[in-house]
Amino acid sequence: MHSPFSCRWSAPAEVGSPVQRDQTVAVLETDKVNVDINSPEDGILQEVYANPGDTVEVDAKLFKLNISAGSACAPPPAALA
Repeated sequence: MHSPFSCRWSAPAEVGSPVQRDQTVAVLETDKVNVDINSPEDGILQEVYANPGDTVEVDAKLFKLNISAGSACAPPPAALA
């Protein structure tokens, strides 16, 4: 049996918010452990499925990331000399 987690967002949890690869987007908390949820890629939050303080299960979807828009939040590459 898995204990449910309480969800806390580390970044603005608004649709359209940019996130970067490995940025902590949310923290799932229990009375014994906190688990950071990091973005797998640069992208834009397309959908948010949990609100701050919601109780979620271990395998719950928290957000949907639009990675095709990820280049919009990544800095431009440095010019080659």
